[in-house]
Amino acid sequence: MSTAINPTAYNYKVVRQFAIMTVVWGILGMGLGVFIASQLVWPELN
Repeated sequence: MSTAINPTAYNYKVVRQFAIMTVVWGILGMGLGVFIASQLVWPELN
């Protein structure tokens, strides 16, 4: 009975999903920050 040793497999799917969610989180956070800042500059948006 011989067992082949598999090299360590790196899970790129998790890294890709994390990178995508980081970009999405950054866009949402930046958009919310711009929205809040624009309300401070132009109170009529409030």
